[in-house]
Amino acid sequence: MSLHRYRPDQSFPPYAYLPGEHPHPSREGGYRDGLEEPSVHTLEHHQPLKNEAYAFAFDLFNHHYFWESHVYFEAFWNAHAREGSKADFLKGMIKLSAAGIKFQSGRVETSALHFIRARELFLSVLKKEGEFYLGVDLTRLIAELDELSIRPSLLKPLEVHDHLT
Repeated sequence: MSLHRYRPDQSFPPYAYLPGEHPHPSREGGYRDGLEEPSVHTLEHHQPLKNEAYAFAFDLFNHHYFWESHVYFEAFWNAHAREGSKADFLKGMIKLSAAGIKFQSGRVETSALHFIRARELFLSVLKKEGEFYLGVDLTRLIAELDELSIRPSLLKPLEVHDHLT
């Protein structure tokens, strides 16, 4: 069974970057050598998947392109001036992406620390904004992070939805 894609029209990079395994994507020999960082717009709360870059960031994350998803989530974090609930949510996604990189690199304890920090950020957003935020069920995600901080190998794809409420 194939995993759902939010932006099937966008191709994945030729490899998922892992330090020491492939050339760094932004450096000489990397697949992003000479390219600009992703340009993103701020997110609309009620229909986040209309933002193509946001939807693609989740495709990257769900297909274990953690470094690449980190680049997109960080661009959104910067677009939201690193302040407020949206910025905290995006920082949580940055931490999840970092956890994935650390886990794939065999640094399980470090990945668990990133999962714990991501959980703290998502819990803060949940308390301020409610259960569904930017298309993600925070209650469900926090419950999964409780397990991931203990067993990082349980990392699952995230479902993102447009919510009109």
